[in-house]
Amino acid sequence: MRAQRYNRPEYYIKDKKAQIYKFMNVSVDGGMPRDQYIPIAASPLWCYTSQLSQDRIYQALGVGKNETRYFVFNHLKNVEVNDALLYRGDWYNITRVDTQDDYNTDTFIYVENMDNPPSEEDILTYEDGAQYL
Repeated sequence: MRAQRYNRPEYYIKDKKAQIYKFMNVSVDGGMPRDQYIPIAASPLWCYTSQLSQDRIYQALGVGKNETRYFVFNHLKNVEVNDALLYRGDWYNITRVDTQDDYNTDTFIYVENMDNPPSEEDILTYEDGAQYL
């Protein structure tokens, strides 16, 4: 009975906000290309988030991942592994994206803590980076 409640969309109440950044190698103002982080939306997106249980952390370690948390967003198409996520001032690397077998429902994003967060000069604004998305 308990496992069934996790399959219902209403279980994941999206009451938090996080910003997802695309990781791209772009040239700004005709200069040399460099790694940049570009937000995929003009403002943070509503989501549900939770820390992974110890069982899930050990399962991820078994396949070489150091996942610590997951996020549930409404259906997203342009999120990939190695993109970044900013939540409450903490930066995370996206390690897995689960789109629920390509149904247009929730997108589950699994993350690990980012060792070297990007500097402010490596983050483009949505307006400046929208041409690259």
